[in-house]
Amino acid sequence: MTPATASLAALKRELSQAADPRRARNLAWFFKTGKGEYGFGDKFIGITVPEQRKIARSYRDLQLADIAKLLRSRIHEHRFTALEILVMEYEAGDTAAKQRIFDFYLKHTRRINNWDLVDASAAYIVGQHLANRSRRVLYRLARSANLWERRIAMVATIAFIKGVSSTRPSQSRKCCSRTGTTSSTRPSAGCCARPARLPRLL
Repeated sequence: MTPATASLAALKRELSQAADPRRARNLAWFFKTGKGEYGFGDKFIGITVPEQRKIARSYRDLQLADIAKLLRSRIHEHRFTALEILVMEYEAGDTAAKQRIFDFYLKHTRRINNWDLVDASAAYIVGQHLANRSRRVLYRLARSANLWERRIAMVATIAFIKGVSSTRPSQSRKCCSRTGTTSSTRPSAGCCARPARLPRLL
């Protein structure tokens, strides 16, 4: 077993040990995992966000290949923890590392497939990365048939509103106007209309 594999196995073990079946049932209801609902097929094991973040900090050097494995998991908390690690790696990375993580994120948007996953990561990776770059990718995401990609486009613009770049707040309204509205994208449109009051959405 390689060190990278051992780290991934240890991470999954810690998450499993923190699981709470009763909370998992409540989360499955809250995140609309029933047939025909937006979260259908998502599986929860019942871990609080603070606990996931605490665990993620111990694995902030996890390899992208292992983060990809976590993102492919059906378990929601695996994907959330993977994104927390990715955000930490982006924040700590040099220019080349930030570009790799940004590209990696865009390749895995189909696995960033619930509103909390988007809100915990889009502004801190996509928004930060595009703060002083072309926003063309946001318009592509905003026109996507995938509602989570549309949400990524909107939530990413919070980084601009909060003063990361010199772009006017109207940038977010342009993205919001291209997304249409659904029950899963409408709340983030509200976020785009004003600066976030907290450093993190979750």
